[in-house]
Amino acid sequence: FSVEKPKFTHRLQNLVSDYLFVLTYIYRHFRIILQRRNAYCQKNHVIWTRIGRAM
Repeated sequence: FSVEKPKFTHRLQNLVSDYLFVLTYIYRHFRIILQRRNAYCQKNHVIWTRIGRAM
Protein backbone atom coordinates (compact mmCIF):
# COMPACT_ATOMS: atom_id res chain seq x y z
CA PHE A 1 0.00 0.00 0.00
CA SER A 2 2.82 2.39 0.92
CA VAL A 3 4.41 1.65 -2.46
CA GLU A 4 1.21 2.44 -4.37
CA LYS A 5 0.49 5.70 -2.58
CA PRO A 6 3.29 7.90 -4.05
CA LYS A 7 2.49 6.63 -7.53
CA PHE A 8 -1.15 7.52 -7.03
CA THR A 9 -0.37 11.02 -5.75
CA HIS A 10 2.02 11.54 -8.66
CA ARG A 11 -0.69 10.49 -11.09
CA LEU A 12 -3.13 12.77 -9.32
CA GLN A 13 -0.70 15.70 -9.64
CA ASN A 14 -0.29 14.98 -13.34
CA LEU A 15 -4.05 14.80 -13.74
CA VAL A 16 -4.55 18.09 -11.92
CA SER A 17 -1.84 19.85 -13.94
CA ASP A 18 -3.33 18.53 -17.20
CA TYR A 19 -6.77 19.63 -16.07
CA LEU A 20 -5.53 23.11 -15.21
CA PHE A 21 -3.69 23.39 -18.52
CA VAL A 22 -6.79 22.39 -20.49
CA LEU A 23 -8.94 24.70 -18.39
CA THR A 24 -6.72 27.74 -18.98
CA TYR A 25 -6.39 26.87 -22.68
CA ILE A 26 -10.15 26.61 -23.13
CA TYR A 27 -10.71 29.75 -21.03
CA ARG A 28 -8.35 31.83 -23.16
CA HIS A 29 -9.84 30.64 -26.43
CA PHE A 30 -13.37 30.98 -25.07
CA ARG A 31 -12.65 34.58 -24.09
CA ILE A 32 -11.23 35.35 -27.54
CA ILE A 33 -14.24 33.72 -29.23
CA LEU A 34 -16.62 35.69 -27.00
CA GLN A 35 -14.85 38.96 -27.81
CA ARG A 36 -14.98 38.20 -31.53
CA ARG A 37 -18.64 37.24 -31.27
CA ASN A 38 -19.43 40.45 -29.43
CA ALA A 39 -17.67 42.50 -32.12
CA TYR A 40 -19.47 40.52 -34.84
CA CYS A 41 -22.85 41.00 -33.15
CA GLN A 42 -22.21 44.73 -32.77
CA LYS A 43 -21.36 45.01 -36.47
CA ASN A 44 -24.46 43.03 -37.39
CA HIS A 45 -26.54 45.17 -35.06
CA VAL A 46 -25.32 48.31 -36.80
CA ILE A 47 -26.08 46.79 -40.20
CA TRP A 48 -29.56 45.68 -39.11
CA THR A 49 -30.40 49.08 -37.63
CA ARG A 50 -29.28 50.73 -40.89
CA ILE A 51 -31.46 48.34 -42.88
CA GLY A 52 -34.34 49.05 -40.50
CA ARG A 53 -33.90 52.79 -40.94
CA ALA A 54 -33.63 52.44 -44.72
CA MET A 55 -36.89 50.50 -44.79
